[in-house]
Amino acid sequence: MRKVACWAVDGNPRYWQSLKLALFLFGELHHGWVRRVYMVRYDEAKADFLRGQGVEVVDSERLLALPNGGECIYIPTARVRCHMLEEVLAAGDFFAYFDADGFVVSPVEPLVEELLLSGKQFALFEESDPRFHRTLIREGFHAGKIPEAWFPDRELWQDNPMINSGMILAHGPDALKAGVLAREAYPDCEPYLRFGEQGVIGAAVFETRLPWRKLHTHEHCSQFEHHVRHSGRPYIDQSTIDGGRVIFRHFCAVENKQALFVRTKQLSAYYGLK
Repeated sequence: MRKVACWAVDGNPRYWQSLKLALFLFGELHHGWVRRVYMVRYDEAKADFLRGQGVEVVDSERLLALPNGGECIYIPTARVRCHMLEEVLAAGDFFAYFDADGFVVSPVEPLVEELLLSGKQFALFEESDPRFHRTLIREGFHAGKIPEAWFPDRELWQDNPMINSGMILAHGPDALKAGVLAREAYPDCEPYLRFGEQGVIGAAVFETRLPWRKLHTHEHCSQFEHHVRHSGRPYIDQSTIDGGRVIFRHFCAVENKQALFVRTKQLSAYYGLK
């Protein structure tokens, strides 16, 4: 089984440097993985740069087209994330996804091995920590409109905490079923989405009744900066929260973006990345 780590990017120049740093850090910590970037606003020069770093690049522009000939009304990469989940799992590979506004700062291999031995096929993080944002699945859809045609059992799980899809670990045929459901349901869900694809992916996981492994806060750390303990060396080394070493530091939410850009600049300089 190949292990494929994926990122999705559009044309936003502010995330280009953080993506380069994220790919570099992941490569430093992991060997034998495929690193793959799904590029929505395809840029040949950037694609060539990434390929020169040993990264696979997928031109995903075609995935933006809606059935009615329009274009993705939410962030351009939202639909792509549903597509890549199905595509990688259908190939029989292990799937890991990380948002480009975050960095893997400790090895994910222990989590991967645990997941493979557990009998569970997803490892996901739920937004249930009161220090951050506690969001319910139904709140990811405007007026709680989860399409009944795709999710007939929604009333059984719509009040569960929302899944934060900034980090996903998945493998196996049952996870693939959820991936297929998410990809097929996405176009009909899109007009109602408040936070992109994570509402659809979470709904698909719950609708298919998949047991999944809940990631802890230090494994997918989306907390605000003042909750994270820094080591004093370059920030990325030995950062901890709640007594656990951070694995994926995810700077999601508007409140974290300034910290993301500051850390990206500091770390890119530290590691000599241009």
